[in-house]
Amino acid sequence: MRLTVVIATRDRKDVLRESLRRYATQSLADVEIIVVDNGSSDQTHAMLTSEFPHVRAIRLPDNIGPTALNLAVEQASGDLIFRTDDDAWPETDNMLERGVQFMDAHPNIDLLAGEVYFVDNGLTYNWYPFPSRTASIPDGGLPVNHFCGASVVVRKSVFLKAGGFWDTFYIEESDLSARLIAAGNVLRYVPWFRVCHLTAFQPSQIASRWLLLSTMPVRFNFRYFPFWRATGRSAVHMASQVVMGIWHRTPPLTFLEGMVGMVAVGLKAWRVERQTLSREQLRQVTMGENVWATTWRYYRFALKRLRTRLNKSNKF
Repeated sequence: MRLTVVIATRDRKDVLRESLRRYATQSLADVEIIVVDNGSSDQTHAMLTSEFPHVRAIRLPDNIGPTALNLAVEQASGDLIFRTDDDAWPETDNMLERGVQFMDAHPNIDLLAGEVYFVDNGLTYNWYPFPSRTASIPDGGLPVNHFCGASVVVRKSVFLKAGGFWDTFYIEESDLSARLIAAGNVLRYVPWFRVCHLTAFQPSQIASRWLLLSTMPVRFNFRYFPFWRATGRSAVHMASQVVMGIWHRTPPLTFLEGMVGMVAVGLKAWRVERQTLSREQLRQVTMGENVWATTWRYYRFALKRLRTRLNKSNKF
């Protein structure tokens, strides 16, 4: 067994069904699929066992967040892991085969990061911070500091040695990337490794996502950066989240919880979880990009999505 697909899901059996159907056309024959059900109440497990008997289904009584993926990796037969979402699937029929060939051709590379194409609005999540460099991609890809959770291949041994995903980090991709970089692992990006992605979350989830996106980057900053640098990065992030909270009309109590939570989680991370990286490691983690540039790129993509959504609604 060369490659195992690992997916975590919860109460989204219809989008999961649609995604799993797409794997039937993959040219790579030696593929294992493991789906971890994070305490669904919508008959997800019954759907998996009846409609996809070849898929290994792990049913959990409760939602344990991204750590559910650790269980899937531990039980995986493949030495390569394709981690993706329950509402995503490979864009081309040979994508997984090309991914395996890439990792075989470059045994020094530990993680292959790809792109995400949003089916609903036709936008590509090209998060690579230096688009000018993507005009000519070398055979071994481009150095990268991050990966999108829906489109990544990682060696199983490397994933497990790094400790997998940590608790409910939400930005678990950034956290794992930082630990991999600190351990000396090699991360590379190529644009051809791309998945199609649905926008499956509901507007009712915006407040809870805003809360997690407020606190977890602050936790990340105080875990890996020196205190004053973490403070500066977090101040920019907090200001950004205030704007986003107002824009999304976040409920007052949730907004207050987020403001207090950012301070509390930062102090806790500094006292309990601190693993301050070296200057060179931090240069790799940030790719030399300051927090202002990172924040602006996030807003630019968010505005692009908003314009696309508005243009689409105006057509009807």
